[in-house]
Amino acid sequence: MTELNIKTRLLGALSSVSSDRDLRQKYDQIHAAGKKHILRNNVEPDKLGGKRVYSVNLLIALECQMPIEIRAAIARAQQTLAQADPGLVLSPSDTLHACVFTLSPSFRKQLINPATGQFYEDGIYDGENFCAGNANGYSEILRRTLSKTSSFELEFAGIFATPEAVCIQGFDGGLLNLLRASLLTAFEAAGLRTPDWQANIAHLTIARYKQPLQNPEFFLTTVERLRTADFGTLNIDKFYLVKEHRTYLSEKTIIEELPVRSASLFPPQ
Repeated sequence: MTELNIKTRLLGALSSVSSDRDLRQKYDQIHAAGKKHILRNNVEPDKLGGKRVYSVNLLIALECQMPIEIRAAIARAQQTLAQADPGLVLSPSDTLHACVFTLSPSFRKQLINPATGQFYEDGIYDGENFCAGNANGYSEILRRTLSKTSSFELEFAGIFATPEAVCIQGFDGGLLNLLRASLLTAFEAAGLRTPDWQANIAHLTIARYKQPLQNPEFFLTTVERLRTADFGTLNIDKFYLVKEHRTYLSEKTIIEELPVRSASLFPPQ
C-alpha cells in the first residue's frame, strides 16, 4: 500500500468520527437505519449456535474495569428490554466490552445453522494461527504506543438498535480513532498486516436476537425510552489484548494487559 493510500484511509476515518457530536450523529444514523428493518421484523437471529469462532481483539471497558453503578444501570436496561421481548439473548456482564481493533485476519467459511440444518457463509477470524504467528510484533507496538497514551473517560449514554443487536452508545470525544490511526501507521511501518480499517465506535452490545420479535413496534417503543438513558462514565486506564472464542460469549483468554500512562503522573506543562 502506498503512503498516499495510507494517509487517505487515515484522514477519511478521522474526519468521519472525530468528536462526540460526530459520534452522536453516527449513532443516530445507525439507529434510524436499524428501525426500518426492525419494524418489518427483519432481524438477524444469532446463527452460530455453539460454533467456536476465534478472534484476537484489542478491547476496553471489560467488566473488571466497570464500577458497580455502571453494571447495575446496564442490567436494568437489559431487564427492560427483556420485558419488551423475552426472546432476546442478554449479554452476560462478563462478556461486555468495547472493541478497538480486531487484529486477526478473517476469511469466508461455510457454516451450518443448527436451528435449520442449512449451510450459510460467514466471516471467521483466524485467531488460532494469529496467536501462533506474529502476535508478538503487534504486542510490542501496542505496548509502546499505549505507554504514551494518557488515560481518558468513556461516557456511556443512550442505546441504539440494529437488525443484529441492541447496544449502548459510547462517547470518547474521538480519541479512540486518533489512537487507531496511530496504531495503523505503526503497523504499516513495521510491515505487519493492518486490521480492516473502519471508523469504529466504542459501543457495548447488551442484547442479541434469538428469534423474530413478538411485537416489533412495542419493542422499538421500549428502545426509544432508553435512547437517553445515562449509564455513567468509565475511566479507561488499561487496554486488553484478548483471544476470544466468539465475540459475545464468555470464553476469553487475556493475552496481555496493556496499561496506559497515568494522566496524574504527567500534569499539563
